[in-house]
Amino acid sequence: MEIGKLKHRIRVYEIKNVKNDEGSYVKEKNEVAKPFAEVSKHAIKEFKSMDLSARREQVYFIIRYFQKVTITSEMYVDFKGKTFEIKNIEHDYQDYDRSILHCEVVE
Repeated sequence: MEIGKLKHRIRVYEIKNVKNDEGSYVKEKNEVAKPFAEVSKHAIKEFKSMDLSARREQVYFIIRYFQKVTITSEMYVDFKGKTFEIKNIEHDYQDYDRSILHCEVVE
């Protein structure tokens, strides 16, 4: 993995239900990590096999494997004003140098 390709800063957060003063629950964003990432699109083979709407909404974020916190698929990513839901996480167990977050835009 080339560290120079990790140009973009993303925000990873989780949504928790927090009890407010009135006793009702409110959803609250809790930022977990702000890693640098490489933003990647699909490979040519995958790109041709998908329909047009799926192409626009899916993005891969490649981050370093070792983070201070464990990132799970229940978390979300903020990137350039858009919110992405993490659908799948692939770890490189051979070299332990990167993780790939498969994300889709949340509407």
